[in-house]
Amino acid sequence: MTALEETFGVTPGQRRNHIKGTCAAGEFVGTADAAKLSRSALFSGKAIPVVARFSLPGGNPKVPDTITNLRGMALEYRVSDDEVQHMTMLNVPIFGAAQPKTFFDLIVALKPDPQTKKPDPERVKTFKASHPDNRGLSEYLAAHNPPPSHANATF
Repeated sequence: MTALEETFGVTPGQRRNHIKGTCAAGEFVGTADAAKLSRSALFSGKAIPVVARFSLPGGNPKVPDTITNLRGMALEYRVSDDEVQHMTMLNVPIFGAAQPKTFFDLIVALKPDPQTKKPDPERVKTFKASHPDNRGLSEYLAAHNPPPSHANATF
């Protein structure tokens, strides 16, 4: 949490990562076909309340929606009064870190320089050279523009 705060700052009352997001509420009804594949109560055929959160990564609440980056979607199903099930997804086929330390080191590498208010390009270059498990996501994002909205994203 400290690395996220040092890189993006603190926005009181807000999340540290995936800070920019929009929520929606609705109902989910699992099909009988799915019930053949899972014992989950999600596929009971009954309407289950669900809250969805669509988000962008990072801790900047003012990040543009058009940024070339991944999109997030989280779902919380209220299966009963005392049971919830969560699903958290990204719209990319690869995650940018095989190890937690890679994610931590990326956040540290992105910390803005106090003078320029932007990440130091040399620090980012050093991170990329020393963390090959981040290369796949970087290459994917360089070759794929983000969808125009979450509605066009595949999760």
